[in-house]
Amino acid sequence: MMKMFEEMFGKKLPIIGVVHLQPLPGAPRYEGMSMKEITRAAIEEAKAMSENGVDGLIVENFRDMMFKKRVGPETVASMTYVASEIVKSVSVPIGLCVLQSDAISALAIAKAVGGKFIRVPYYTETYIVDAGMMESIAADALRFRKMIEARDVKIFADVHIKHGYSLSRRPIEESAEDAYERGLADAVIVTGKKTGGKTKPEDVFSGQTPLFTVR
Repeated sequence: MMKMFEEMFGKKLPIIGVVHLQPLPGAPRYEGMSMKEITRAAIEEAKAMSENGVDGLIVENFRDMMFKKRVGPETVASMTYVASEIVKSVSVPIGLCVLQSDAISALAIAKAVGGKFIRVPYYTETYIVDAGMMESIAADALRFRKMIEARDVKIFADVHIKHGYSLSRRPIEESAEDAYERGLADAVIVTGKKTGGKTKPEDVFSGQTPLFTVR
């Protein structure tokens, strides 16, 4: 995994920032902001981070809450447009995270815009979240990635994801091992209990599975 990070980001322990998009068309908080305005704000955020030492960026529809399990074509179109403009504007690797946990859409967008990785919040196991029950999408994501010939788009998978509760109730190191070994994730993400919440050091350094932390 460290070799993959070094090849992608130029270092073994990269800092990856998140570009939180303004509410997109169709989202509850969308108030008619044009796509050009949304894109301009996203590019400013991306440039600010990339010019100040961030090694990579994730483009995420963070402000589209309340989230659906799978997004509609309006969100895919909007995120594709914004992400393509960000890719043109910065030199660091770009990834996609399509919330709630739409790995299929994220892979499709990454393939279209030249994204290098995706983040998948609910990749393996079954979770209870505010949007209902989230089941594993690993098998579908891997097959879809194969079908569209996007093997170079890496999958960063969350385990014991924030805001979610795994029905398996297993130790995090077991969940991480399954995501990596059986789910074939390229990297594993560990978070706290909520956005901005602290990540427990003992979770990060559990077992031998390579873990990647995000707050």
